[in-house]
Amino acid sequence: MFVKLWSLFEEKKTVALPANTSHVAFGEKIEKLLDGRSRNEVVVHVAFTPHGKSEAIANTCFLSRYKDIEFPKAVITTTSERANDGFDVTVKSDAFARGVFLSIEGIDHFFSDNYFDLLPGEPVTIHVTTPLDKAVFDKQLKAISISDAY
Repeated sequence: MFVKLWSLFEEKKTVALPANTSHVAFGEKIEKLLDGRSRNEVVVHVAFTPHGKSEAIANTCFLSRYKDIEFPKAVITTTSERANDGFDVTVKSDAFARGVFLSIEGIDHFFSDNYFDLLPGEPVTIHVTTPLDKAVFDKQLKAISISDAY
């Protein structure tokens, strides 16, 4: 299990849990974890990797009403690599980026995922099905997050 409050707190531990059961694996007073920060400035990310699996089950949550959260301005970068029927795009951010949206001009394209969250320093790879060549694709590819709407 992995619990992280960005820049404030991080804990990793091994938890043994029988199938179809629940267990409180972590507990702490929020005020202690916030270390003087406001609830609307903090993102909580929890991940659990089942034994024998390589992919984590994760959840990101917030400590205040969604409309009150102050999402940081994120610098989102993309790199693309040619893949069978399009491109694999690796997307990174320097800060938590909520609701990342990728786009290119036209309607003849398919994104394997869109409107996803990016954790700082943790890249995500999205496959884009498109007939575009690399130069045109890279020029048209745009990435924005909810903080760009403000």
